[in-house]
Amino acid sequence: SYRYADTSHDIYGLGQTLKYMLAMIDMVPSLNLLEELQFKWFIHKATSSKPEKNYKKVSELLKNFPTAVRSDLLNLRMILSIAAVLIGIYLIL
Repeated sequence: SYRYADTSHDIYGLGQTLKYMLAMIDMVPSLNLLEELQFKWFIHKATSSKPEKNYKKVSELLKNFPTAVRSDLLNLRMILSIAAVLIGIYLIL
């Protein structure tokens, strides 16, 4: 039920969305090894089944967002999709 929703559900959804998007699109330019590891760690931490390992706050999530996103190496469609999810998270807060 929506009344029981909280930020952790949105963070989990963002992690799953990123996982899907990274599997379905070709990156131009492609991610280097460090960027790939950052995304894998970010997705793992966002979607972990153990609550103590998950991001607790959106500010923590944003601080650890992969540098590839922050440096605009991803295509515009992915950046806009991520932005839409983050805006949704902020609206719920």
